[in-house]
Amino acid sequence: MRLLKTLTTAAILCIAGATFGQQAKVKGLQTTVKGVQNFDYEISGKFPGSEKILLSGDRYGGVLLDSAQNPDGSFFFKGKAKMVSLGTLIVENKKKMFSQYFNVFIEPGKIKVKLYEGGKQIEAKGSPNNDIMTVVEAENKAFWFDLSSIYDSLNYASMRMSQIRKADVVNKDSVAYYENLYKRMGAAAAPYIAARNEKLKIAFKKYPNTYFTAYNALNSGILSEEALKSMYAGFDDKLKKSAIGKEWDKQLFNVKKITDGVIAPDFAVTDANGKPVKLSDFKGKYVLLDFWATWCGPCRAGNPHLIAVYKKYKDQGLEFIGISDDDNNIAGWKKAIKDDGIGLWPQVLRNRGKQNDKGGNIDLSSLYEVGGYPTKILIDKEGKIVHQFADDTELDMMLSQIFK
Repeated sequence: MRLLKTLTTAAILCIAGATFGQQAKVKGLQTTVKGVQNFDYEISGKFPGSEKILLSGDRYGGVLLDSAQNPDGSFFFKGKAKMVSLGTLIVENKKKMFSQYFNVFIEPGKIKVKLYEGGKQIEAKGSPNNDIMTVVEAENKAFWFDLSSIYDSLNYASMRMSQIRKADVVNKDSVAYYENLYKRMGAAAAPYIAARNEKLKIAFKKYPNTYFTAYNALNSGILSEEALKSMYAGFDDKLKKSAIGKEWDKQLFNVKKITDGVIAPDFAVTDANGKPVKLSDFKGKYVLLDFWATWCGPCRAGNPHLIAVYKKYKDQGLEFIGISDDDNNIAGWKKAIKDDGIGLWPQVLRNRGKQNDKGGNIDLSSLYEVGGYPTKILIDKEGKIVHQFADDTELDMMLSQIFK
Protein backbone atom coordinates (compact mmCIF):
# COMPACT_ATOMS: atom_id res chain seq x y z
CA MET A 1 0.00 0.00 0.00
CA ARG A 2 1.27 3.46 -0.87
CA LEU A 3 -0.16 6.34 1.09
CA LEU A 4 2.58 8.85 0.53
CA LYS A 5 4.67 6.96 -2.00
CA THR A 6 5.49 10.21 -3.74
CA LEU A 7 4.16 13.60 -2.81
CA THR A 8 0.55 13.28 -3.79
CA THR A 9 -1.69 10.51 -2.61
CA ALA A 10 -5.01 8.86 -2.63
CA ALA A 11 -6.70 9.15 0.73
CA ILE A 12 -6.89 6.23 3.11
CA LEU A 13 -10.05 6.69 5.14
CA CYS A 14 -11.48 4.31 7.74
CA ILE A 15 -15.13 5.32 7.79
CA ALA A 16 -18.30 3.49 6.88
CA GLY A 17 -21.22 4.83 4.80
CA ALA A 18 -22.04 8.55 4.54
CA THR A 19 -24.80 11.03 3.89
CA PHE A 20 -24.38 14.70 3.17
CA GLY A 21 -26.32 17.93 3.31
CA GLN A 22 -26.16 21.56 4.36
CA GLN A 23 -26.07 22.71 7.96
CA ALA A 24 -28.06 25.88 8.56
CA LYS A 25 -25.78 27.51 11.13
CA VAL A 26 -22.43 26.72 9.53
CA LYS A 27 -21.45 27.62 6.01
CA GLY A 28 -20.17 24.69 4.03
CA LEU A 29 -20.88 20.99 4.25
CA GLN A 30 -21.86 18.84 7.18
CA THR A 31 -21.20 15.17 6.56
CA THR A 32 -22.44 12.63 9.08
CA VAL A 33 -20.87 9.18 8.92
CA LYS A 34 -22.97 6.19 9.91
CA GLY A 35 -21.89 2.78 11.12
CA VAL A 36 -19.33 1.98 13.83
CA GLN A 37 -18.80 5.20 15.77
CA ASN A 38 -15.80 5.50 18.07
CA PHE A 39 -15.10 9.23 17.94
CA ASP A 40 -16.31 12.55 16.56
CA TYR A 41 -14.34 14.74 14.20
CA GLU A 42 -14.79 18.11 12.56
CA ILE A 43 -12.82 19.54 9.66
CA SER A 44 -13.45 23.11 8.60
CA GLY A 45 -11.75 25.82 6.61
CA LYS A 46 -11.95 28.05 3.60
CA PHE A 47 -10.36 27.81 0.16
CA PRO A 48 -11.12 31.16 -1.53
CA GLY A 49 -12.10 30.80 -5.17
CA SER A 50 -12.93 27.10 -4.92
CA GLU A 51 -16.19 25.79 -6.34
CA LYS A 52 -16.37 22.41 -4.64
CA ILE A 53 -14.57 20.78 -1.71
CA LEU A 54 -14.57 17.01 -1.32
CA LEU A 55 -13.31 14.79 1.47
CA SER A 56 -12.37 11.42 0.04
CA GLY A 57 -11.48 8.03 1.39
CA ASP A 58 -10.84 4.56 0.06
CA ARG A 59 -10.22 0.96 0.91
CA TYR A 60 -11.14 0.76 4.60
CA GLY A 61 -14.57 2.30 4.08
CA GLY A 62 -15.04 2.73 0.34
CA VAL A 63 -16.50 6.14 1.03
CA LEU A 64 -16.66 9.36 -0.94
CA LEU A 65 -17.83 12.32 1.13
CA ASP A 66 -18.90 14.95 -1.37
CA SER A 67 -19.60 18.59 -0.65
CA ALA A 68 -22.09 20.86 -2.31
CA GLN A 69 -20.85 23.96 -4.11
CA ASN A 70 -19.96 26.72 -1.65
CA PRO A 71 -19.74 30.19 -3.24
CA ASP A 72 -17.41 31.58 -0.58
CA GLY A 73 -15.13 28.53 -0.57
CA SER A 74 -15.93 27.52 3.01
CA PHE A 75 -16.42 23.91 4.06
CA PHE A 76 -17.39 22.02 7.19
CA PHE A 77 -17.16 18.24 7.52
CA LYS A 78 -18.52 16.63 10.66
CA GLY A 79 -18.76 12.93 11.32
CA LYS A 80 -18.09 9.87 13.43
CA ALA A 81 -15.28 7.48 12.50
CA LYS A 82 -14.14 4.15 13.88
CA MET A 83 -10.39 4.76 13.82
CA VAL A 84 -7.79 7.36 13.00
CA SER A 85 -7.06 7.47 9.27
CA LEU A 86 -5.78 9.67 6.48
CA GLY A 87 -8.11 11.56 4.17
CA THR A 88 -7.70 13.88 1.23
CA LEU A 89 -9.35 17.23 0.67
CA ILE A 90 -9.95 17.71 -3.05
CA VAL A 91 -10.34 21.31 -4.14
CA GLU A 92 -12.04 21.91 -7.47
CA ASN A 93 -11.91 25.20 -9.35
CA LYS A 94 -12.93 25.53 -13.00
CA LYS A 95 -10.48 28.41 -13.45
CA LYS A 96 -7.59 26.05 -12.67
CA MET A 97 -6.46 23.30 -15.03
CA PHE A 98 -6.14 20.65 -12.31
CA SER A 99 -7.81 19.92 -8.98
CA GLN A 100 -5.70 20.30 -5.85
CA TYR A 101 -5.20 17.54 -3.28
CA PHE A 102 -4.32 18.05 0.39
CA ASN A 103 -3.88 15.40 3.07
CA VAL A 104 -5.64 15.67 6.42
CA PHE A 105 -5.86 13.13 9.25
CA ILE A 106 -9.35 12.09 10.32
CA GLU A 107 -9.09 11.90 14.10
CA PRO A 108 -10.76 13.27 17.26
CA GLY A 109 -10.80 17.03 17.41
CA LYS A 110 -11.93 20.20 15.72
CA ILE A 111 -9.49 20.47 12.86
CA LYS A 112 -8.99 23.87 11.27
CA VAL A 113 -7.55 23.98 7.77
CA LYS A 114 -5.81 27.06 6.39
CA LEU A 115 -4.47 27.51 2.87
CA TYR A 116 -1.00 29.03 2.80
CA GLU A 117 -0.41 32.08 0.64
CA GLY A 118 0.22 30.87 -2.89
CA GLY A 119 -2.26 28.00 -2.55
CA LYS A 120 0.24 25.14 -2.76
CA GLN A 121 0.14 23.88 0.83
CA ILE A 122 -2.20 23.77 3.81
CA GLU A 123 -1.90 24.07 7.56
CA ALA A 124 -4.13 21.64 9.49
CA LYS A 125 -4.30 22.10 13.26
CA GLY A 126 -6.43 20.89 16.12
CA SER A 127 -5.49 17.21 16.47
CA PRO A 128 -2.25 15.33 17.29
CA ASN A 129 -1.29 13.93 13.89
CA ASN A 130 -2.40 16.98 11.93
CA ASP A 131 -0.31 19.15 14.25
CA ILE A 132 2.72 16.91 13.57
CA MET A 133 2.11 16.95 9.82
CA THR A 134 1.83 20.75 9.82
CA VAL A 135 5.14 21.14 11.68
CA VAL A 136 6.94 18.75 9.33
CA GLU A 137 5.52 20.30 6.18
CA ALA A 138 6.15 23.87 7.37
CA GLU A 139 9.86 23.08 7.13
CA ASN A 140 9.33 22.24 3.47
CA LYS A 141 7.13 25.16 2.45
CA ALA A 142 9.48 26.49 -0.25
CA PHE A 143 10.09 22.93 -1.40
CA TRP A 144 6.34 22.41 -1.94
CA PHE A 145 5.97 25.56 -4.01
CA ASP A 146 8.78 24.50 -6.36
CA LEU A 147 7.67 20.88 -6.62
CA SER A 148 4.02 21.80 -7.17
CA SER A 149 5.07 23.90 -10.15
CA ILE A 150 7.01 20.94 -11.53
CA TYR A 151 4.00 18.65 -11.09
CA ASP A 152 1.78 21.20 -12.83
CA SER A 153 4.16 21.04 -15.80
CA LEU A 154 4.14 17.23 -15.70
CA ASN A 155 0.35 17.13 -15.72
CA TYR A 156 0.17 19.71 -18.49
CA ALA A 157 2.65 17.79 -20.66
CA SER A 158 0.70 14.56 -20.11
CA MET A 159 -2.59 16.26 -20.98
CA ARG A 160 -1.20 17.85 -24.15
CA MET A 161 0.28 14.53 -25.34
CA SER A 162 -3.14 12.93 -24.92
CA GLN A 163 -4.91 15.77 -26.75
CA ILE A 164 -2.46 15.73 -29.66
CA ARG A 165 -2.73 11.95 -30.07
CA LYS A 166 -6.53 12.24 -30.27
CA ALA A 167 -6.28 14.53 -33.30
CA ASP A 168 -7.09 13.15 -36.76
CA VAL A 169 -3.61 14.15 -37.93
CA VAL A 170 -0.97 13.65 -35.25
CA ASN A 171 1.84 16.21 -35.16
CA LYS A 172 4.82 14.03 -34.26
CA ASP A 173 7.02 17.06 -33.52
CA SER A 174 4.49 18.30 -30.97
CA VAL A 175 4.28 14.87 -29.36
CA ALA A 176 8.07 14.70 -29.16
CA TYR A 177 8.19 18.17 -27.56
CA TYR A 178 5.78 17.27 -24.77
CA GLU A 179 7.36 13.86 -24.24
CA ASN A 180 10.68 15.62 -23.74
CA LEU A 181 9.05 18.14 -21.38
CA TYR A 182 7.56 15.27 -19.37
CA LYS A 183 10.97 13.60 -19.04
CA ARG A 184 12.71 16.87 -18.10
CA MET A 185 10.15 17.68 -15.41
CA GLY A 186 10.44 14.17 -14.01
CA ALA A 187 14.20 14.60 -13.73
CA ALA A 188 13.74 18.05 -12.17
CA ALA A 189 11.52 16.56 -9.44
CA ALA A 190 14.07 13.92 -8.39
CA PRO A 191 16.34 16.08 -6.15
CA TYR A 192 13.32 17.57 -4.38
CA ILE A 193 11.94 14.12 -3.66
CA ALA A 194 15.33 12.96 -2.36
CA ALA A 195 15.55 15.97 -0.02
CA ARG A 196 11.99 15.39 1.15
CA ASN A 197 12.75 11.75 1.94
CA GLU A 198 15.73 12.69 4.13
CA LYS A 199 13.53 15.08 6.11
CA LEU A 200 10.94 12.35 6.50
CA LYS A 201 13.53 10.01 8.04
CA ILE A 202 14.30 12.67 10.63
CA ALA A 203 10.58 13.12 11.34
CA PHE A 204 10.10 9.36 11.82
CA LYS A 205 12.67 9.40 14.64
CA LYS A 206 11.26 12.57 16.17
CA TYR A 207 7.64 11.31 16.16
CA PRO A 208 7.74 7.54 16.76
CA ASN A 209 4.62 5.53 17.58
CA THR A 210 2.30 7.98 15.80
CA TYR A 211 -0.16 7.54 12.96
CA PHE A 212 1.75 10.16 11.01
CA THR A 213 4.91 8.05 11.10
CA ALA A 214 3.06 4.76 10.61
CA TYR A 215 1.39 5.99 7.41
CA ASN A 216 4.45 7.60 5.93
CA ALA A 217 7.16 5.13 6.95
CA LEU A 218 5.37 2.13 5.47
CA ASN A 219 4.57 3.75 2.17
CA SER A 220 7.35 6.16 1.37
CA GLY A 221 9.61 3.35 0.19
CA ILE A 222 12.64 4.94 1.86
CA LEU A 223 13.24 2.45 4.70
CA SER A 224 14.57 -1.09 4.51
CA GLU A 225 12.43 -4.03 5.59
CA GLU A 226 14.71 -4.48 8.60
CA ALA A 227 14.21 -0.85 9.64
CA LEU A 228 10.45 -1.15 9.22
CA LYS A 229 10.28 -4.29 11.39
CA SER A 230 12.32 -2.54 14.08
CA MET A 231 9.96 0.43 13.99
CA TYR A 232 6.89 -1.82 14.12
CA ALA A 233 8.24 -3.51 17.25
CA GLY A 234 8.11 -0.13 18.98
CA PHE A 235 4.44 0.52 18.18
CA ASP A 236 1.99 0.25 21.08
CA ASP A 237 -0.98 -2.13 20.94
CA LYS A 238 -3.39 0.62 19.95
CA LEU A 239 -1.38 1.51 16.86
CA LYS A 240 -0.80 -2.15 15.95
CA LYS A 241 -4.54 -2.82 16.10
CA SER A 242 -5.39 0.18 13.93
CA ALA A 243 -6.07 -0.18 10.20
CA ILE A 244 -2.59 1.02 9.30
CA GLY A 245 -1.05 -1.19 12.00
CA LYS A 246 -2.76 -4.23 10.52
CA GLU A 247 -1.44 -3.21 7.11
CA TRP A 248 2.10 -3.17 8.56
CA ASP A 249 1.59 -6.69 9.88
CA LYS A 250 0.17 -7.87 6.56
CA GLN A 251 2.96 -6.40 4.44
CA LEU A 252 5.87 -7.27 6.71
CA PHE A 253 4.95 -10.71 7.96
CA ASN A 254 2.45 -12.31 5.54
CA VAL A 255 3.78 -14.29 2.60
CA LYS A 256 2.66 -12.62 -0.64
CA LYS A 257 1.10 -14.83 -3.28
CA ILE A 258 1.11 -12.17 -6.01
CA THR A 259 4.72 -11.91 -7.11
CA ASP A 260 6.62 -11.71 -10.38
CA GLY A 261 6.45 -14.95 -12.36
CA VAL A 262 3.34 -16.50 -10.80
CA ILE A 263 0.19 -17.24 -12.79
CA ALA A 264 -2.22 -14.31 -12.50
CA PRO A 265 -5.50 -15.35 -10.81
CA ASP A 266 -8.28 -15.59 -13.38
CA PHE A 267 -11.50 -13.65 -12.94
CA ALA A 268 -14.79 -13.24 -14.79
CA VAL A 269 -16.76 -10.04 -14.23
CA THR A 270 -19.03 -7.61 -16.09
CA ASP A 271 -17.81 -4.25 -17.33
CA ALA A 272 -19.43 -0.81 -17.17
CA ASN A 273 -21.30 -1.53 -20.42
CA GLY A 274 -22.69 -4.85 -19.20
CA LYS A 275 -20.27 -6.95 -21.26
CA PRO A 276 -18.46 -9.98 -19.78
CA VAL A 277 -14.75 -9.65 -19.11
CA LYS A 278 -12.64 -12.73 -18.39
CA LEU A 279 -8.89 -12.42 -17.91
CA SER A 280 -8.07 -15.81 -19.45
CA ASP A 281 -9.74 -14.71 -22.71
CA PHE A 282 -6.80 -12.33 -23.19
CA LYS A 283 -4.20 -15.11 -23.20
CA GLY A 284 -1.71 -14.59 -26.02
CA LYS A 285 -1.53 -10.86 -25.32
CA TYR A 286 0.04 -8.71 -22.65
CA VAL A 287 -2.55 -7.29 -20.23
CA LEU A 288 -2.19 -4.28 -17.96
CA LEU A 289 -4.49 -4.27 -14.93
CA ASP A 290 -5.05 -0.67 -13.85
CA PHE A 291 -6.31 -0.48 -10.24
CA TRP A 292 -7.79 2.97 -9.61
CA ALA A 293 -10.70 4.88 -8.05
CA THR A 294 -12.70 8.00 -8.82
CA TRP A 295 -11.54 9.65 -5.58
CA CYS A 296 -7.86 8.87 -6.22
CA GLY A 297 -6.24 12.13 -7.33
CA PRO A 298 -3.02 10.61 -8.69
CA CYS A 299 -5.06 7.99 -10.59
CA ARG A 300 -7.16 10.60 -12.35
CA ALA A 301 -4.22 12.89 -13.02
CA GLY A 302 -2.36 10.00 -14.66
CA ASN A 303 -5.16 9.04 -17.04
CA PRO A 304 -4.01 11.24 -19.97
CA HIS A 305 -0.64 9.49 -19.88
CA LEU A 306 -2.35 6.10 -19.56
CA ILE A 307 -4.43 6.84 -22.68
CA ALA A 308 -1.26 7.77 -24.55
CA VAL A 309 0.39 4.48 -23.48
CA TYR A 310 -2.67 2.50 -24.56
CA LYS A 311 -2.74 4.10 -28.02
CA LYS A 312 0.98 3.57 -28.43
CA TYR A 313 0.93 -0.18 -27.76
CA LYS A 314 -2.63 -1.40 -28.40
CA ASP A 315 -1.79 -2.56 -31.93
CA GLN A 316 1.34 -4.34 -30.69
CA GLY A 317 -0.46 -6.79 -28.43
CA LEU A 318 -1.15 -4.87 -25.20
CA GLU A 319 -4.64 -4.85 -23.65
CA PHE A 320 -5.87 -2.86 -20.65
CA ILE A 321 -8.45 -3.67 -17.98
CA GLY A 322 -9.43 -0.92 -15.54
CA ILE A 323 -10.43 -2.09 -12.04
CA SER A 324 -12.05 0.57 -9.89
CA ASP A 325 -12.68 0.70 -6.13
CA ASP A 326 -16.09 2.33 -6.60
CA ASP A 327 -18.66 -0.33 -5.77
CA ASN A 328 -20.45 2.25 -3.61
CA ASN A 329 -20.26 4.99 -6.24
CA ILE A 330 -21.35 3.44 -9.53
CA ALA A 331 -22.82 6.63 -11.02
CA GLY A 332 -19.65 8.54 -10.19
CA TRP A 333 -17.54 5.71 -11.61
CA LYS A 334 -19.34 5.77 -14.96
CA LYS A 335 -19.11 9.56 -15.07
CA ALA A 336 -15.34 9.43 -14.43
CA ILE A 337 -14.90 6.89 -17.23
CA LYS A 338 -16.63 9.28 -19.62
CA ASP A 339 -14.99 12.47 -18.31
CA ASP A 340 -11.47 11.00 -18.37
CA GLY A 341 -11.89 9.24 -21.71
CA ILE A 342 -10.83 5.84 -20.37
CA GLY A 343 -13.70 3.89 -21.89
CA LEU A 344 -11.25 2.85 -24.60
CA TRP A 345 -10.65 -0.37 -22.66
CA PRO A 346 -12.88 -2.51 -20.37
CA GLN A 347 -13.68 -0.91 -17.02
CA VAL A 348 -14.85 -3.14 -14.16
CA LEU A 349 -15.47 -2.82 -10.42
CA ARG A 350 -13.28 -4.52 -7.83
CA ASN A 351 -16.31 -6.32 -6.23
CA ARG A 352 -15.36 -5.20 -2.74
CA GLY A 353 -15.66 -8.02 -0.20
CA LYS A 354 -17.53 -10.36 -2.55
CA GLN A 355 -17.17 -14.14 -2.91
CA ASN A 356 -18.39 -16.61 -5.52
CA ASP A 357 -20.80 -19.49 -4.88
CA LYS A 358 -17.92 -21.69 -3.73
CA GLY A 359 -16.65 -19.14 -1.24
CA GLY A 360 -13.79 -18.05 -3.47
CA ASN A 361 -12.58 -14.47 -3.37
CA ILE A 362 -13.75 -12.30 -6.27
CA ASP A 363 -12.74 -9.00 -4.71
CA LEU A 364 -10.16 -8.16 -7.37
CA SER A 365 -8.11 -5.74 -5.26
CA SER A 366 -7.91 -8.35 -2.52
CA LEU A 367 -7.28 -11.17 -5.02
CA TYR A 368 -4.27 -9.27 -6.39
CA GLU A 369 -3.15 -8.04 -2.95
CA VAL A 370 -3.49 -4.40 -3.98
CA GLY A 371 -3.21 -2.16 -0.93
CA GLY A 372 -3.26 1.29 -2.51
CA TYR A 373 -3.95 3.24 -5.64
CA PRO A 374 -2.87 3.76 -8.31
CA THR A 375 -1.42 0.28 -8.86
CA LYS A 376 -0.74 -1.34 -12.22
CA ILE A 377 0.03 -5.03 -12.78
CA LEU A 378 1.43 -6.26 -16.09
CA ILE A 379 0.63 -9.82 -17.19
CA ASP A 380 2.47 -11.56 -20.04
CA LYS A 381 1.16 -13.64 -22.96
CA GLU A 382 1.27 -16.82 -20.89
CA GLY A 383 -0.82 -15.33 -18.10
CA LYS A 384 2.12 -14.80 -15.73
CA ILE A 385 2.65 -11.66 -13.69
CA VAL A 386 5.53 -9.61 -15.04
CA HIS A 387 5.60 -6.91 -12.38
CA GLN A 388 3.53 -4.60 -10.20
CA PHE A 389 4.03 -0.86 -10.75
CA ALA A 390 3.33 2.17 -8.61
CA ASP A 391 5.33 4.46 -10.85
CA ASP A 392 4.58 5.26 -14.49
CA THR A 393 8.24 5.82 -15.30
CA GLU A 394 9.14 2.23 -14.40
CA LEU A 395 6.16 0.94 -16.38
CA ASP A 396 7.10 3.03 -19.42
CA MET A 397 10.63 1.61 -19.35
CA MET A 398 9.36 -1.96 -19.09
CA LEU A 399 6.92 -1.55 -22.00
CA SER A 400 9.56 0.07 -24.20
CA GLN A 401 11.77 -3.00 -23.65
CA ILE A 402 8.96 -5.48 -24.36
CA PHE A 403 7.64 -3.75 -27.48
CA LYS A 404 10.88 -2.77 -29.19
